[in-house]
Parts: sequence; C-alpha cells; structure tokens
Amino acid sequence: MTFELQFFLLIVCLAGAFLYAGSETGFVSLNRLKASHLADRGLKRGCWCMFLFKNKMLFLSSILIGSNICIVGASLFFNSLFIKLSDTLPLLSQVPSPESWFLTPIIVLFCEMLPKSLFRLYSFELTLKFIPFLIVSHFLVLPFSWIISFITGGFRKRGEGDESFKQKLREEMVMVAAEGARTGSIFESSNSIIENVLKLKKLSMNELRLALKDVQKGAFFKNDEINALKKHHFRDSEVIIYEGDGSEPVGVVSLNDVVGKNGQLPLALFLRPLVVIDIASSIGAALKMILMYPGNLIFLRNTEGLIDGVVKKKDIIATIFTLKKPPKVSFQQG
Repeated sequence: MTFELQFFLLIVCLAGAFLYAGSETGFVSLNRLKASHLADRGLKRGCWCMFLFKNKMLFLSSILIGSNICIVGASLFFNSLFIKLSDTLPLLSQVPSPESWFLTPIIVLFCEMLPKSLFRLYSFELTLKFIPFLIVSHFLVLPFSWIISFITGGFRKRGEGDESFKQKLREEMVMVAAEGARTGSIFESSNSIIENVLKLKKLSMNELRLALKDVQKGAFFKNDEINALKKHHFRDSEVIIYEGDGSEPVGVVSLNDVVGKNGQLPLALFLRPLVVIDIASSIGAALKMILMYPGNLIFLRNTEGLIDGVVKKKDIIATIFTLKKPPKVSFQQG
C-alpha cells in the first residue's frame, strides 16, 4: 500500500471519528418535535431522522462501533506511516510510542472535543446535514449491532427489555415536554401542568376520596322506577344504584339515559357497571383508565375488598391543572 493511500485512509478514519463523535452528541440533543414536523411535511431527512429515533438503541450502538473502527484504523495507518517516515528520517525512530505523542492529542482535540462541542451547539442543523451518512453507516454496521444486542440481551431478565424501552420512552416524552414548557413553545402554563402530572404518582386516590353518603343522599335500588329519581336533585349526572340490602353499590345510572323514558321502567334496565380502583393506587397509575371512562364517578375498593368511597373524575382533572385537593362538598338535597 502506497504512502499516499495510507495517508488518505488516515484522514478518512479521522474524519469518520469526527462525524461519529459529533453525531452521537447531536442525535441525543436533537429536538424530536422539529424532526417530526419535518417528517410530517414529507422531507426525507426528517423521515430518516424519525426512523433512527424508532431504532435508537441499535443506532447508538452502530455509532459506537463505527467510532471504534475509525479510531483503531487511524492508529494502524498512523503507525504504518510513522514506520515508513522513520526509514527516511532516522531521528523519528527514537520517539517512543509515537501514537501517544502525536495521534492521541489529535483524536482528543479534533475527534472528540471539537465535534461534540459543535454538534451540541448546532445539534439540529449539523445532525440533519449528515443524516445520509448516519443512515448509510447505520445499515453497514447493523449486523454487528444485532450480534452485540443479542449477546447483551442474554444478561437481561425475561421481559425486562420491553419495559425498559417503554420507561425510557416515557422519560424522553417528559424531557421533550419539559423543554417545550420551559421555552413556552407548547402552550401557556404548560410548565406547571407538566410538573403536576409528574407529581401525581405521589398522590393516592384516597386523598380525593368522598364518602358515598357525601356524593348522594338516599339510596336507589335496581327495582326502583325512574319516577323515584324525579323527587331528588342530583349534583352529578350519575346515580349510584344498590342491591336490595343497600350494602354495596352494583352500578350507576346516567340521568341522560333515562331522560324522556317511561317513568315506570325499572332502573335495572339502564344500569352501567362500576369502575373500581384500589384505594391505595396512585392517581398517576389510574389516570389512563380514568380518562377513558366516559362517566364521572370512580369507586374505591378498600383493603378488605369493599367499596367505601368515590372519586370524581372532574376532581382528578382539577388536580392535574392545580395540584390542589378539591374541597369536599357534601350533598344537599333540594
């Protein structure tokens, strides 16, 4: 191999190490919302960027592998060039460990510190500029990434991988939302709302609990007629229905379902099932199911398995926006 070719390959390896080191920092710092916006507009670079986001773990692995290949290649070509130069300039042969004196400072300064600083400051512009290079290198190194992922996956517990990925995805979503809230680019007061959501896991459903008697005065049973509801005034659009002994609720009836119906029909025909959550559950853990439920009353089960309280969905929503416990208002019969 000629001197010129080895020198050219040395420059290529150093340039590759520069791009890999910078791309790693740039990709981690990249604003995903901006990349998603470009992808929605149909721009290829935005689509490629979102593809790498979806395969983030394999992509970061390929960056590390490519960076190591470039650094090792640069060291080999540098030593080969130094040996050839030492034949021409005998003085160079007296230098111990030449790669430590010459190559290591170059790699640290121009293949680590400089690219990481540049890609940190201009993460979006530089990462998108070199996204074709990242895509090509990703597929070239992909077989090695698969092998390493397969080997390291053997040390994980079964099922841990998916949960770990979901947890990291949640963390990334929170980071993106928090950054947007900090800069005011999402919506007004989003910062306080996001902070409230993050604190929901520390609040239990018991803190918003209302006693059954405070939600509804009087008991209604499955065999009661619709006319029995006309004598009462209700704060909520749902009525709690009990069994014959009145010990525990068995369902709810929406007032919207019985409007205009025959007053002699039994309430059992319009009965909806209860949504029951353990009283010790955190609001954050129950939030998804709560929001999907179309009604308003969420029933709480105590440690003995009995239903002894209610949480109103509107109180949970108010907690998200204010993080203040809503005042308990007893039912007043009108």
